[in-house]
Amino acid sequence: MTYTSLNMRSCSLTKAAAFMFQRIKRALFLAFCAALLFTGQALADDAAFSKLFGTVAFQRPMKVFGQWLDIQARNKPSDIFKGSGSQLRNNETTSSLLNKARQLSGLQRLRLINTFWNRYPYITDIKNWGKNDYWAIPAEFLRKSGDCEDYAIIKYYTLCELGMPASSMRIVVLKDTLRKLAHAVLAVEDGGNVYILDNVSNAIVSHDRLSHYVPAYSLNQNNAFVHIKGRKL
Repeated sequence: MTYTSLNMRSCSLTKAAAFMFQRIKRALFLAFCAALLFTGQALADDAAFSKLFGTVAFQRPMKVFGQWLDIQARNKPSDIFKGSGSQLRNNETTSSLLNKARQLSGLQRLRLINTFWNRYPYITDIKNWGKNDYWAIPAEFLRKSGDCEDYAIIKYYTLCELGMPASSMRIVVLKDTLRKLAHAVLAVEDGGNVYILDNVSNAIVSHDRLSHYVPAYSLNQNNAFVHIKGRKL
């Protein structure tokens, strides 16, 4: 399954994408300001992310990213992994999915999680919520599916449940320069490298193979970062 063969499963050039591009522009502006303020090395919660997609990351206050704070607050009382778990597709439950994942490790585990959630249909925020941009918590994704950032969010929380530390993951909002559209993926560190879990492909690919992805900002439960392209000296 290739990236080019699944165009329909990424954020399309709609009003939602245009809205997201405005947020990317704002994030890039913040990154520029951060570059002026920080004279030392860029900050990252994991060294593997220090050059994500060939960029330099600068830490920003979490309060700047209100949608992500809202996700974390709304997800706590409706955690899909509580108790015996929630019912999923194909006669699976969250408990059975986690049990299968625990029997795997490394890239095999990432591939299982990525492939499983990618089976859910891509549905735009306008169709689901009547809004240009809406970030769904996992419980909402189970009911209505979602778009690119919603896949990244549910994969993030699934890996958290499996014991993956937040510092080893980032939800990344970016621009796909090949298709000229906004997109979001989950970046995960494994063995010192960063791999991408993407709703447009079941393949687990190293970030440095995706040069057409230009990140604007990235997030986990502890930190938020904006990204700029480093200049060659």
